Amino acid sequence: MALTASRPFLYGPGRIRFAKERKTGLNHRRRAAVERLARTVEQLERLSGRPRSEVDAFALHEPNPRLARIFAQNARIPIEKIPLVSRTYGNLGSATCGVSLCVALDALAKRAPRPLIFLAAVGPGLLWAGTYLR
Repeated sequence: MALTASRPFLYGPGRIRFAKERKTGLNHRRRAAVERLARTVEQLERLSGRPRSEVDAFALHEPNPRLARIFAQNARIPIEKIPLVSRTYGNLGSATCGVSLCVALDALAKRAPRPLIFLAAVGPGLLWAGTYLR
């Protein structure tokens, strides 16, 4: 799947269901969300032609700082490249990715004239999306 002017986003269908939802559902959802974010970043690397080491920031949907830390550790991304907006503003729901992008752009404004930023989000039902900005 290629990103083009008419198709600028990666996206997925969502609706992944889990067995044993009561006791283990949260852990399964958390693990699935982290894995989906990682796969989205891998796809963005291929589509942009740039490895994650060259990315200036990652604007993620971040329901809590723990999810972002787990993702950063698993994906081998320095946590400094992920604005942890939920620590400051709480869970902003669907606005988290946009606020994260704004914080990243503010932080990079003076350091990088044309920063490369990957955006990735996982929502309810594990609906997902991603794109990159240059």
